[in-house]
Amino acid sequence: MPTAKMHELVPEKVGLSLGLLFALLHIIGIVLIQWGGNGLVDWMKALHFISTDMTVTVLPFEFSMAIIGVIAVFVVGAIVGALFAWIWNWALKIK
Repeated sequence: MPTAKMHELVPEKVGLSLGLLFALLHIIGIVLIQWGGNGLVDWMKALHFISTDMTVTVLPFEFSMAIIGVIAVFVVGAIVGALFAWIWNWALKIK
C-alpha cells in the first residue's frame, strides 16, 4: 500500500497562520460578547458547567483592552503553531 510523502512545515508560516486564526476567533468572541451581553455570558457559563449563581458582568467596550487581548492571543497562537511545526519536523526525521 503506497504511503503519502509528508513534507516539512515552515515554523514561521504555521505560527503566523495559527496566530491569525486565534486572533480572528478572539475578535469574533469580542463582537459576540458585546452584542449578546450578559445573556450570552450566562449561556457560555452553562456550557462550561459553571454555576449561574456566580455573577459576571460584561463591562463597557474598551478598544485598548480589546487590542491587547487580540495581540496576546495572536502571540500565543504563533508560539503554539511554531512549536507544532518544530515538533512535526523533528518527528519526520525519526525513522
